[in-house]
Amino acid sequence: MPDDFEEYYNKYIHKFPPEIAASFDKGYDTLYFAFNIYKYLMEVLPPKLHALMVDQHPVMTKHDNPILTKYMKDINVATTYGLAVAIAKLRLDDINKVDQRKQYPKFEQWKKFYASPPQPKTTSDEDRKYYSYINSDEEWQAFKKEEDASSLRFFNWQEKRKTEFYNVVQPILFDRYEWMRNFEPDTWIIYAMHIRDEYENWKSESERVEEILDYNLPYECINQDFTEYIHLLEEAYEKDPEDTIRQRRIAGEKI
Repeated sequence: MPDDFEEYYNKYIHKFPPEIAASFDKGYDTLYFAFNIYKYLMEVLPPKLHALMVDQHPVMTKHDNPILTKYMKDINVATTYGLAVAIAKLRLDDINKVDQRKQYPKFEQWKKFYASPPQPKTTSDEDRKYYSYINSDEEWQAFKKEEDASSLRFFNWQEKRKTEFYNVVQPILFDRYEWMRNFEPDTWIIYAMHIRDEYENWKSESERVEEILDYNLPYECINQDFTEYIHLLEEAYEKDPEDTIRQRRIAGEKI
């Protein structure tokens, strides 16, 4: 731990939302969270997330544009910040014996979602009404089989990428913050929600950079209004459908 408490306090305490910062005692706990969570994760995690990002999206290595480079860096910093704040809040909740079920009215709903293993999408007979061009039962069964196989391939591809993200983040958290291993069961549900949310945001923003490179969109549109960006993307899809590139990636091409 550093000796100069005031330096670290003044430098890092404002990084946390006011409601969290206000709950820290101006002493060991404040120094611990400011130095040992925020500062440590900001030094360690963004480079590892960047390495994973370009591994999952190889097309990102084919540009040297400063706008996209900064945006990619910002994605990883924002993800790390979100995780740091979440971990600090969970630690304080545990110390203060906060009842997560009372704190979060949707806790039971979240518990059902986050504590259940994900499942691939399947096609049911209820969906047949959307495919009026399929006439016979034999054709329908063959169609369902192919759709379910395609959904399973996509599901496995997505889950593999999500697992890779978790395998980067969680060893760092669990090795550094052993007290996480003693979280109450309800706290783990909230943790699962936070890390999943951070992953989904990280994935979505990374895919946006990938789309710009895939379809040769102007680099500047990364900072455009999202509606304008989607309009440009839809025009690009008409020339080269998204599914074509994605299916190649699912099949294993590193593009």
